[in-house]
Amino acid sequence: MLVADVMTTNPQTIRRDKRMQAVNTIMEFGHFRHVPVVDENGFLVGILSQTDLLAASASTIDPATPRAERNQLLGFVPVEKIMQTDVVTADPEMDVVEAARLMREKRINCLPVLRAGHVVGIVTAFDLLAALERIGAR
Repeated sequence: MLVADVMTTNPQTIRRDKRMQAVNTIMEFGHFRHVPVVDENGFLVGILSQTDLLAASASTIDPATPRAERNQLLGFVPVEKIMQTDVVTADPEMDVVEAARLMREKRINCLPVLRAGHVVGIVTAFDLLAALERIGAR
Protein backbone atom coordinates (compact mmCIF):
# COMPACT_ATOMS: atom_id res chain seq x y z
CA MET A 1 0.00 0.00 0.00
CA LEU A 2 1.32 3.44 -0.92
CA VAL A 3 1.11 6.82 0.80
CA ALA A 4 -1.02 7.99 -2.15
CA ASP A 5 -3.62 5.39 -1.12
CA VAL A 6 -4.07 6.75 2.41
CA MET A 7 -3.14 10.45 2.31
CA THR A 8 -5.53 13.36 2.41
CA THR A 9 -5.22 14.98 -1.00
CA ASN A 10 -4.95 18.72 -1.56
CA PRO A 11 -4.70 19.64 2.13
CA GLN A 12 -5.27 23.16 3.35
CA THR A 13 -2.01 25.11 3.31
CA ILE A 14 -1.09 28.62 4.41
CA ARG A 15 1.44 31.07 3.08
CA ARG A 16 4.34 31.99 5.32
CA ASP A 17 3.51 35.71 5.11
CA LYS A 18 0.07 35.25 6.70
CA ARG A 19 -0.69 35.83 10.38
CA MET A 20 -1.28 33.20 13.03
CA GLN A 21 -4.91 34.25 13.29
CA ALA A 22 -5.47 32.63 9.88
CA VAL A 23 -3.86 29.37 11.07
CA ASN A 24 -6.10 29.31 14.14
CA THR A 25 -9.15 29.69 11.89
CA ILE A 26 -8.00 26.94 9.51
CA MET A 27 -7.29 24.52 12.34
CA GLU A 28 -10.44 25.29 14.28
CA PHE A 29 -12.95 25.14 11.43
CA GLY A 30 -11.23 22.38 9.47
CA HIS A 31 -10.47 20.30 12.57
CA PHE A 32 -6.83 20.04 11.45
CA ARG A 33 -3.84 19.57 13.75
CA HIS A 34 -1.19 20.29 11.08
CA VAL A 35 -0.99 22.90 8.34
CA PRO A 36 1.79 22.89 5.73
CA VAL A 37 3.32 26.33 5.09
CA VAL A 38 4.14 27.36 1.52
CA ASP A 39 5.94 30.26 -0.11
CA GLU A 40 4.55 32.64 -2.72
CA ASN A 41 5.16 30.02 -5.43
CA GLY A 42 3.47 27.18 -3.56
CA PHE A 43 6.65 25.38 -2.47
CA LEU A 44 6.73 23.83 1.01
CA VAL A 45 8.80 25.92 3.45
CA GLY A 46 7.51 24.73 6.82
CA ILE A 47 4.75 23.21 8.89
CA LEU A 48 2.68 24.30 11.86
CA SER A 49 1.03 22.02 14.38
CA GLN A 50 -1.30 22.63 17.29
CA THR A 51 1.68 21.93 19.53
CA ASP A 52 3.61 24.77 17.86
CA LEU A 53 0.70 27.12 18.50
CA LEU A 54 0.50 26.15 22.16
CA ALA A 55 4.26 26.49 22.59
CA ALA A 56 4.26 29.91 20.93
CA SER A 57 1.42 31.08 23.10
CA ALA A 58 3.12 29.90 26.27
CA SER A 59 6.59 31.18 25.40
CA THR A 60 5.86 34.54 23.81
CA ILE A 61 2.99 35.86 25.87
CA ASP A 62 2.83 36.29 29.64
CA PRO A 63 0.86 33.33 31.05
CA ALA A 64 -0.95 35.73 33.39
CA THR A 65 -2.58 37.35 30.35
CA PRO A 66 -6.18 36.14 29.91
CA ARG A 67 -6.55 33.43 27.27
CA ALA A 68 -8.71 35.51 24.92
CA GLU A 69 -6.16 38.32 24.98
CA ARG A 70 -3.26 35.88 24.43
CA ASN A 71 -5.03 34.41 21.40
CA GLN A 72 -5.67 37.88 20.04
CA LEU A 73 -2.03 38.89 20.47
CA LEU A 74 -0.76 35.65 18.97
CA GLY A 75 -3.06 36.20 16.00
CA PHE A 76 -0.86 39.05 14.78
CA VAL A 77 2.38 37.04 14.78
CA PRO A 78 3.59 36.05 11.28
CA VAL A 79 3.37 32.33 10.47
CA GLU A 80 7.06 32.23 9.52
CA LYS A 81 8.05 33.20 13.09
CA ILE A 82 6.51 30.06 14.56
CA MET A 83 6.56 27.42 11.81
CA GLN A 84 8.93 24.47 11.90
CA THR A 85 11.30 24.61 8.94
CA ASP A 86 12.99 21.22 9.26
CA VAL A 87 10.11 19.32 7.66
CA VAL A 88 10.21 15.59 7.05
CA THR A 89 8.21 14.76 3.92
CA ALA A 90 6.94 11.81 1.94
CA ASP A 91 6.49 10.99 -1.72
CA PRO A 92 3.12 9.69 -2.96
CA GLU A 93 4.87 6.49 -4.11
CA MET A 94 6.41 5.78 -0.68
CA ASP A 95 5.24 2.58 0.96
CA VAL A 96 3.05 3.21 4.02
CA VAL A 97 5.28 0.96 6.12
CA GLU A 98 8.25 3.22 5.32
CA ALA A 99 6.14 6.31 6.11
CA ALA A 100 5.12 4.81 9.46
CA ARG A 101 8.73 3.92 10.26
CA LEU A 102 9.87 7.44 9.37
CA MET A 103 7.19 9.05 11.55
CA ARG A 104 8.04 6.79 14.48
CA GLU A 105 11.81 7.35 14.16
CA LYS A 106 11.42 11.13 13.86
CA ARG A 107 8.70 11.19 16.53
CA ILE A 108 6.32 13.17 14.34
CA ASN A 109 2.61 12.83 13.64
CA CYS A 110 2.38 13.82 10.01
CA LEU A 111 4.23 13.95 6.72
CA PRO A 112 3.43 16.50 4.04
CA VAL A 113 3.40 14.64 0.72
CA LEU A 114 5.29 16.42 -2.04
CA ARG A 115 5.52 16.20 -5.79
CA ALA A 116 8.16 18.52 -7.31
CA GLY A 117 8.27 20.53 -4.07
CA HIS A 118 4.53 21.22 -4.01
CA VAL A 119 2.18 19.82 -1.38
CA VAL A 120 -0.16 17.28 -2.96
CA GLY A 121 -1.25 15.60 0.25
CA ILE A 122 -0.65 14.98 3.91
CA VAL A 123 -0.50 11.68 5.74
CA THR A 124 -1.02 11.54 9.48
CA ALA A 125 -0.65 8.89 12.14
CA PHE A 126 -4.45 8.69 12.14
CA ASP A 127 -4.43 7.93 8.38
CA LEU A 128 -1.93 5.13 8.92
CA LEU A 129 -3.97 3.65 11.76
CA ALA A 130 -7.07 3.74 9.56
CA ALA A 131 -5.14 1.92 6.80
CA LEU A 132 -3.99 -0.71 9.28
CA GLU A 133 -7.56 -1.18 10.41
CA ARG A 134 -8.70 -1.67 6.79
CA ILE A 135 -5.95 -4.23 6.20
CA GLY A 136 -6.95 -6.11 9.34
CA ALA A 137 -10.59 -6.18 8.28
CA ARG A 138 -9.82 -8.08 5.06
